[in-house]
Amino acid sequence: FLGMKTLTEKYDVDVTIDAKNSSAESGLALVGDEKNFVMASVNGNKLVLRKVEGDKETLIEEKNLPRSEIIHLRASVRNGKDISFLFSTDGKKFIPVNETPVDGVFLPPWDRAVRAAMVARGPKTQKAVFDAFILRNN
Repeated sequence: FLGMKTLTEKYDVDVTIDAKNSSAESGLALVGDEKNFVMASVNGNKLVLRKVEGDKETLIEEKNLPRSEIIHLRASVRNGKDISFLFSTDGKKFIPVNETPVDGVFLPPWDRAVRAAMVARGPKTQKAVFDAFILRNN
């Protein structure tokens, strides 16, 4: 992952994934550390939402994605811990991934801030291609 430190308890972060040119699972994560994060990702024609807490992975949601060369992902965080993910194929109309916010209270280790990050998963021969990363601390 490659990320930026968040500065407030209310923020939104957007990534734009070039799905046409990405072969790795590509996504957006809120990261405490490598063993504690919440991530929405594009994996083929699926949108996958998972959390990793204490290095234990839990699948929260999995949805079929409409065919699109570009996928926009958004994480909207409120109260420093309530995380809602959304996706869009046009960058205008965003569709919720999770109906109930993910409780991210476990994310920041006591000595670090949460980081909003672009994430790639897969073999080293695969690549993730991102067109944009925008963090808006509100």
